[in-house]
Amino acid sequence: MKIIFQILLAISLAWFWLSAEDRVTRALRILNNNTDKPLRKKILFAFSSDEDIQVQAITLLRELECSKEDRNKKNICGSILFHFENGLGSELHVTEGFDNIVQISKRISTSKDLGGNAAQMALRAFKEGGDVYLSAIMSNHYYENLFNSSISIIPQSFLREEIRDVHIVINFDEGDIYDTIICQHTNRLYLQNDQDNMKFPGLENLEANINSINPDLLVIGGFQLMNQKPKKEYQEIILKLEQILIEQKNKLKIHFEMGAFNDENLLLYLIEHIFPHVHSTGMNEQELQLLYNFITKKQLEQQQIDTNQQLKLIIKLFKELSLERVHFHSQTIQMICSNHNWREIKPALHRSILVGLIQAMKSFNDNQIDDKYLNVTHLQMALEEEDLILYPSDTVLKQDYLIQEMNFCWHLQDQLQHQCCLAPVVINPHPMRTCGLGDNIGSTSLLYQLK
Repeated sequence: MKIIFQILLAISLAWFWLSAEDRVTRALRILNNNTDKPLRKKILFAFSSDEDIQVQAITLLRELECSKEDRNKKNICGSILFHFENGLGSELHVTEGFDNIVQISKRISTSKDLGGNAAQMALRAFKEGGDVYLSAIMSNHYYENLFNSSISIIPQSFLREEIRDVHIVINFDEGDIYDTIICQHTNRLYLQNDQDNMKFPGLENLEANINSINPDLLVIGGFQLMNQKPKKEYQEIILKLEQILIEQKNKLKIHFEMGAFNDENLLLYLIEHIFPHVHSTGMNEQELQLLYNFITKKQLEQQQIDTNQQLKLIIKLFKELSLERVHFHSQTIQMICSNHNWREIKPALHRSILVGLIQAMKSFNDNQIDDKYLNVTHLQMALEEEDLILYPSDTVLKQDYLIQEMNFCWHLQDQLQHQCCLAPVVINPHPMRTCGLGDNIGSTSLLYQLK
């Protein structure tokens, strides 16, 4: 009897793993067979670029001689430990001791690479076939080796020997332990002391450049770099940008890329002066919660929420901000809502998921065209809930059905005729990096949806 039970158990386990493997294989086939191509459109990206130095949190904490006693202190150790323990991503401006952290990070770094919202999104758009214009500081090295000297840097004077602004990207994984402190969620923390990016290079000539280039899309981001800065330092920049957006809104599409904000005054100013003039935005699960909770409760509240709560918040936020389009991406799903002013969602969604998978398995940026992903080893597909509840109709969508079809779309029945499409993400539980994934995912879907 015991032998029969063991045989049945073995068969059951074999069936389970075969089933799981088949789901991944089928998903990759669907993603790889996406034959739709984006239209070649002019896209202008502004304003941020930097050089990212990647480090592991545990290694840096050890080098800085941090301990659990620092957890509640207002110093760099306390800040890193707070984000490490709670698995929170953020962008912190650090002045005191930053040069020392940079020197330590260069010594223990796992990689050094091009970073910044504008630069990362421009690189992805270039690789996907877009006609790319970048208004951000760029080094000759990255321009030649990543962009093949093939995109337009505007103004030309932004092409320089080096990018001065350095970001320390501190990576931590769920389950990591430092001095008995356990990390609750995989994420990353950015430390920066930017000089060039804080001036929002390119803003001064942005309107003239738009009128000269006539882009189909303007992508703006990097505002999280002004977290905790005095209002007088960002007020003039945001008000000047607002006037440009008001002037250009009916001539081109405008996309705002969200970031990890921890400054209530800054976020409120952006909601009042920038969001009313953009057509599209993109964000991850943390940024979704922060933005929605701030709009509805006027506080930067963040807590772990499940997928059904995320689906509900996306559409509520979408309507609250009167947007044409939003792209949401988490560790398990991607979702795009857009109206008839944008191209079909499904090809954009599928290409974005594939690009995210490919990019996560690269330790650094390159200039290679990312075509297909064929290795199914270690890949997973799993949602948190068996049943997904689609807001506002409360339609029940089975997890197995969504994974089988790799897409489900529904209409919101609103005046602007918005459609939402949802797809599960193919997950690699051991990515080589997560930094810049949101920029790559967001840029891809924009390119594929531009009319």
